[in-house]
Amino acid sequence: MNDVDENRPSGKNVPRWRVGVVGVIQNAADQYLICRKPKNRGVFPGQWALPGGGIEPGERMEAALRREIKEEVGIEVFDI
Repeated sequence: MNDVDENRPSGKNVPRWRVGVVGVIQNAADQYLICRKPKNRGVFPGQWALPGGGIEPGERMEAALRREIKEEVGIEVFDI
């Protein structure tokens, strides 16, 4: 994968990075939640992974984690 985005509006070779968050979710029986990623999209298609995703510009890390967990598995996160 190329770490430089040559099509940025600035016309410069600017590194392209995306910061992400993942949650380690444990229940009262000491079981952990993992998710199978969609086979047709994403960074790890079809693989098992912790739920999470990218932080949007200007978004706080905690807010991104809550949003991503809600989007991916439908769980409201209260304690981080």
